[in-house]
Amino acid sequence: MKPIRLFSNRLLKLLPLLVAALIVSCEVQDFGEIIEDAGGDIRWYSVVQHAGVSLPLEIPADGTFTEPRNANMVTIVAVLPEPVDPASIGMTNIDFIGRDNAAAVRDPAFSVSMDATHTQVRVTVFGLSDIARYRIRLKNNSGVELGQRVFARLMGDVNGDETVTNLSDTDPIQTRAADSVDLNPADQLDIRSDVDGDYLHLNSDITLVTSSFGHTITATVPDFP
Repeated sequence: MKPIRLFSNRLLKLLPLLVAALIVSCEVQDFGEIIEDAGGDIRWYSVVQHAGVSLPLEIPADGTFTEPRNANMVTIVAVLPEPVDPASIGMTNIDFIGRDNAAAVRDPAFSVSMDATHTQVRVTVFGLSDIARYRIRLKNNSGVELGQRVFARLMGDVNGDETVTNLSDTDPIQTRAADSVDLNPADQLDIRSDVDGDYLHLNSDITLVTSSFGHTITATVPDFP
């Protein structure tokens, strides 16, 4: 089986999280001044590096999202409706907490930064525990909540049903491994199927899924203190 490799023309399709380019205003404001009802306009993504390419999976508001990729570092990105002063963004603007299936609280280390367009709040999380559910909240400098998301980390959950099983999670990888087309960064299932993050769909992805067979998410996410 011939490896599926990254071609340079695919990079042209990688707009910075798609919506980041849609800047409503060129005026940069202090984060404490951002409108309090902006939560509905904030888009959330889970971003992982695939062979040096940042690929986003959108996190919907319904709390069903699972991050299936095997990554030491995951960046949760909140895309704002307009740019803000990056100097006014810091750790105090983020609340982040989790809980695993054994009801143990997970409180991973993270850092906060902004992108060059000043429209993306980037929360880079180190050592995100597997088989756990998380809640993340974004606040302005006045302490007002702008938005939050609930998501789970479950390595190998390719189809996103909160459990890892044979066929349902391996079939998407096998189908793509037999395809001569390289990974399509606009296809969310293509991204989810690259479990090991090497920008290829190979047996190594299936091996990781197999190692997680039987894992499921039962954890409930805790409220913030």
